[in-house]
Amino acid sequence: ENIPIHLVTSIPSVETYNNIKNKKYRHTTISERFNNFPLPETKIVNLNIWIKNNTELDINICELKKFEIGQSNPTFLMKTDNKNFVIRTRPKGELLKGAHRIDREHKVMCALENSKIPVPKTYGYCEDIEIIGTEFYIMDFLDGNHEFDPFLAHYEVEQKKQLYKQKI
Repeated sequence: ENIPIHLVTSIPSVETYNNIKNKKYRHTTISERFNNFPLPETKIVNLNIWIKNNTELDINICELKKFEIGQSNPTFLMKTDNKNFVIRTRPKGELLKGAHRIDREHKVMCALENSKIPVPKTYGYCEDIEIIGTEFYIMDFLDGNHEFDPFLAHYEVEQKKQLYKQKI
């Protein structure tokens, strides 16, 4: 039979929000429950509002898309009305103490911002897991090649030398 399945959450994740926006999921609001049980308390926190209240950015998010390459910390491209950014998040669930410390990653990048070491500009770190379901920080998106093969098999020797020199 054609029975709808409802996945219920009071605070959707970035991925769920993106899937609703891209019409992969259908968003339904429940107005009452079986046997008149009370609805759970919900707190809807808008990422756009958090950004406006906690960063210097004046943007509106148009799209969030997860990068497919293998970061251990889920990373999203955040397209906005005027510029692209990256959101780095901590994986959800129970983690080993000290693992996936994006707070430390954010702190190091902030410390390097005015040094000779090139890092993207960061715009804010959020430890409140109620905003998107996990800790996160926002930084500039820097366009470039995404290489999966560390041996750079598609490059000539001279091209590889130039690439490696740029990284030093």
